[in-house]
Order: sequence, then C-alpha cells, then structure tokens
Amino acid sequence: HGFFNVEVFVATEPDTEQPIIKTIEVNARLARQLTSLYEAVDSWPCWEALMRLALGRPPAVHQRRNGAAKVAASFVLRTFNTSLPPEPSQRQVNAVKEQFPDAHIHLYFKPRGMGLKRELRWVGSYRFGVINLHADSREDLCQKYAAVLSLLGLQTPALVSGFGLDGPNYLAQTTAKY
Repeated sequence: HGFFNVEVFVATEPDTEQPIIKTIEVNARLARQLTSLYEAVDSWPCWEALMRLALGRPPAVHQRRNGAAKVAASFVLRTFNTSLPPEPSQRQVNAVKEQFPDAHIHLYFKPRGMGLKRELRWVGSYRFGVINLHADSREDLCQKYAAVLSLLGLQTPALVSGFGLDGPNYLAQTTAKY
C-alpha cells in the first residue's frame, strides 16, 4: 500500500463545449510537489506516513481538514509545442515569495532546442513549472494563482483566458499554449 497520483488535463472543446480530459501521467508514488497540499489542508505529514508504511507500521491517523487552508492546488505549467514563455527572473520569483510566502514555485525551463523537442516527442508535452498554492476558498485560490502568474510575467491569454470560477475549465488554464 502507498501513495499514487494522476495528472490530468481538463479543458472544454471550443466548438462543441464538450469536456476534454486527457491523462498526462500516472505515478505509483507520492509526487513531491503534492506534499505541501496535504499539509496545508489536512495538516498531514505525508513523509511520516510513508516512513511508517515502509517500516510495516500503520500510518498515524490525522483528522482531515485540520490544516491552515480549506483548499489547495498544484498548478502545472505545461506546453504542447516548442514555444515557451520567457523564463521569470530571480527578482520576479522573489516578488512572489515576498507577497505569497506560502507559495511553492518550481520552474523547469530548458534551453530551446533538441532537449525540448525530444521530451515533446517522448511525453507529448513539456512541464516548465509548478505553482502550489493554498487558500480559504476556491475563489481566493484562483485570485492568488492569477496574481502569481502576473508577478512571474506569465500572465498570457493562454494561461488566464476563461480562468476563474467557470467550472473545471480553470484547470486547463494551467497549461500553456504559446
């Protein structure tokens, strides 16, 4: 027994308004990027639970929804072509950390060229960043996300168009199409 995670892409087909759901990847492990979400919402130390499982002990039971936040999300910045936005500067990243000290920002920009093309060929997309945020409501979470994108200089129509409270489409806005 253990953790697993599934990353999906959720969008709406523009012509038919039909939902599009595509599985990006399935991992039979705890993704490091998700541990802060469990801690924010449930006040649950995932690594402790994994260690207990590895030692053949049951994980400690924690009261759910006992954390500092009511909602949390890991927004994955991904492109499905070779076009990437400009990489945010350290100054921009520091501005995010100053305004949102609880945000977890991970950027994975690769130089344009063969490495990016190879990954696109193998995986079908390239993840160039992850933004983990938590808040007291979905609305607050969406506003934080839009503010973080703006501070990072990533506020483009592809990332924020239709973004907000209009159903599951906001998840798709974490995927860049430049």
